Amino acid sequence: MAKERRKLVGVEFEVARRVARDLSERLEDACDVLQVAGEVRRERSVCKRLLFVAVPRQVPADLVGERLQPAPWPVLSSLVTEGILLAQPWRGKRLRGDKVRTYAINRTFTQPGVLDLEVDLVEEDQFPIALALKTGGDMFSVALVTSQLRQGYLPPGYVCRNHRLYRVVDEDGEKVPHPVSSEREFLELCSCGWIDPVFRTF
Repeated sequence: MAKERRKLVGVEFEVARRVARDLSERLEDACDVLQVAGEVRRERSVCKRLLFVAVPRQVPADLVGERLQPAPWPVLSSLVTEGILLAQPWRGKRLRGDKVRTYAINRTFTQPGVLDLEVDLVEEDQFPIALALKTGGDMFSVALVTSQLRQGYLPPGYVCRNHRLYRVVDEDGEKVPHPVSSEREFLELCSCGWIDPVFRTF
């Protein structure tokens, strides 16, 4: 039985890419920026999770319009109502605020495998670094935010916090923002340089 369960974990890349394309079409109008990350962007042969990084638009959260909510959330709720997604506890909501939601994708669309969905919302200035870190792999992402002085890729004198880059300007550790406009700019600042996502295998 345990062996049979292992066979059901993950889906082939082509299946994950098809599901990613279909869900992108539903989510794109709710976002200023929407990008597939994680295993699918790295084109792993077997994908267990479909991950989107998005800069959301805002829509009214009530009939009066006094409160706003991220526009992807009602879209995802509709997908649950339609039976395409299956609601799960929102891992990370208590830790990171209402920025992350996770779902299981109905196995009708992923058979014989299982594929989870995660949607991570970020602000526009966070997007380039968030995309790089969420694309992975795990060790590569850790190296991107670790100083070269500690065998990482980040140049000395820089720190990364909450998907934003800062430059240390004095011996007391005072930091000033160092904006980056794209994922490529961030990676080229790091010692690894630009690496195509399909080759970020570690």
